[in-house]
Amino acid sequence: MSKKKKNFNNSQIVRIRRIGLIIMTIMGICIANVLFTMVTGSHLRSGVNVINYLGGGGQKPTTVYANRGNIYDRDKEVIAQDVESFDVYAIIDRNSKQADGKPNYVQNYKTTSEKLAPILGCKSKTLMKYFNFAHKNGMYQTEFGSYGKGLDSEQKEEIEKLKIPGIAFVKGTTRSYPTGVFASQLIGYANKNPDTDEVSGTMGLEKYYDEYLKGENGVQAIKKDSSGRYLPDGKKYLKKPIKGDDIYLTLDRNVQIALEKCLQETMDNNRASKAWGIVMNAKTGEILAQAGYPTFDLNKRNNADNYFNLPSEWTYEPGSVMKPFVYAAAMNEGVYDGNALVQSGVANIVSDDKGNLSRAEDGGKGNVVATIHEALGNSYGMISYDDAFVRSLNTQIVSMVTGKLGIDREYEYLKKFGFDHKVGIKGINENPGALADKSQLSQIMTGFGQASTVNAYQLIQAYSAIFGDGKMVKPYLIKKIVDTNNGDVVYQGKTEKSKQIVRPEVAKQVRELMHRVVEEPYGTGHKYKMYDVDLAAKTGTGEIAIKGGYSKTNFTTSICAGAPYDDPQIIFLYTFQSPNYLNFNTDFFKNVIREALIAVNEYHNPEEKEPTNSDGLSSDYIDENNTSFNTYTLPNLINHTTDYVENKLANCNVNKIVIGDGNTIINQYPQGGSKVITNENIFLLTNGEGRYMQNMIGWNRKDVEEYA
Repeated sequence: MSKKKKNFNNSQIVRIRRIGLIIMTIMGICIANVLFTMVTGSHLRSGVNVINYLGGGGQKPTTVYANRGNIYDRDKEVIAQDVESFDVYAIIDRNSKQADGKPNYVQNYKTTSEKLAPILGCKSKTLMKYFNFAHKNGMYQTEFGSYGKGLDSEQKEEIEKLKIPGIAFVKGTTRSYPTGVFASQLIGYANKNPDTDEVSGTMGLEKYYDEYLKGENGVQAIKKDSSGRYLPDGKKYLKKPIKGDDIYLTLDRNVQIALEKCLQETMDNNRASKAWGIVMNAKTGEILAQAGYPTFDLNKRNNADNYFNLPSEWTYEPGSVMKPFVYAAAMNEGVYDGNALVQSGVANIVSDDKGNLSRAEDGGKGNVVATIHEALGNSYGMISYDDAFVRSLNTQIVSMVTGKLGIDREYEYLKKFGFDHKVGIKGINENPGALADKSQLSQIMTGFGQASTVNAYQLIQAYSAIFGDGKMVKPYLIKKIVDTNNGDVVYQGKTEKSKQIVRPEVAKQVRELMHRVVEEPYGTGHKYKMYDVDLAAKTGTGEIAIKGGYSKTNFTTSICAGAPYDDPQIIFLYTFQSPNYLNFNTDFFKNVIREALIAVNEYHNPEEKEPTNSDGLSSDYIDENNTSFNTYTLPNLINHTTDYVENKLANCNVNKIVIGDGNTIINQYPQGGSKVITNENIFLLTNGEGRYMQNMIGWNRKDVEEYA
């Protein structure tokens, strides 16, 4: 059979050429893609780095959260810091195995829940809910909500000792507050976002200064193999995280602890509903301590009703602690005569036909609009204005404001003293008080601390003019903010003073009267008298407004004291609300004064012995040896022998806590140069290994923390 030669027509030839062109184009693209990948390492269409991916180089960028800056007190003792923490989770997928082939999943939910619950601080049935939900939904693993997050190393070790297959951890950071209860409403706290794991400020200084504290997050690339598994050495920073700025506060740890103890004792012993206090450096405005009670532990946050800052956010009618400002105004205006006599007991306030108010005994005529009595209904007949101040009488304020100073001038001075606006301290929320301006009667009553409201910061700022040169010193809390990466100071706190409010000699004249308040046996502040510190002070008992009038059982008790009285270095405002406004213990108040003076290097050894009561015991400070209260400057003991320490401290009545059985001191607390007081614990760490638990009975929280 002969073969015939096949002829292609033109259309067939065109079709063949097109097919060939398509084939050549496809081949060209494939070759180009291969060549492009060989040269660049990236797939032409997807952009994936094929060479790295197949060789174990696939990368997944992840956010690396920056550590927050620390918050320190004035001596660089940590108040807030980021610490290593762990989140625990449980693998429940039965296909999960360990490297040796053994099961790597939780096999018994009930038993595991019962073992974990005490460590995580919850009930076992709570953990069972997490297990059951994950099992029902075919999940690979389960977490345990907030109970399984932010565990410390001790909790992690406890769980690891259980040796439960399938229990694993993720390392991270959490915000820690080593001091626990320590100006808690002021400091506030930071929380971790459960969705992002980023820690941010939630309240207090942590929130206000979040932009400084939070730092800058970084980016990390983690290499994977072709199966998507992370390589152990595959981490690489594309951008390193930058730690946040450190904040140094003006708070002094010892003063703050003394104030916390004072307020806690006030709450416990006086059936108080609230107690608060501020200690300020009278010369600079630095806040050495501030707190309000009830309070909460910064780590536990278990008292959710007390998360507002009492000293700055609670306003109240202060009572007679307002009287020094009226006296100062009258003295500054030249209308004050301390020896002039005036009737005490009862003052009738009358209104004339033009509505002007005056005291009837001072010649006023008209209708009686109010009757003012002394506290407890006392009357002392005709009494001088000076003695009226020492006894804290109300009727003399009525006479002074209506007959000498004038209501309008009183009001203008109270505004100069700052009672009509916020103090404006950076970093704290503030609720300003309300200075009465609706009626002349309210303005008169403001002179003895009723009808108007204040907050504690307004009050202590105003007192700084009396305890100083007639100018107010603005309180401040931030000593400095430091960039942790280069050490630069990005913010520096400073002293700010107001314009002259009263003349320096006027401020001194008021202080002399306030000194008598403490020194005179009939002075309202005599129970605060200290054998070792000369105080100038003014007390106050304010009524508490309730619906329909004022409480008949609860009162606001206050004292604002400056020490030493002739040239005050510190100011302490101490206030509580309680039915016990007469017979309360002042010992803890006095201990705060001492600690504050030590903090500013102004506490001096007294020359006289402390007075004793009828039982022969100290009425102010008692120790088991019935010794007087002294202060010492602690020498530097590091690198010295224990024998040297014994000789050096032989004349110091302090408690030496020696840690270890070595013969050389390698660390000490407090540090050399620090001021310490009678019976204070001194911790001395030796170079020996033999250590044992100390008897901590009688130690305070600070002692336990420093020992730890």
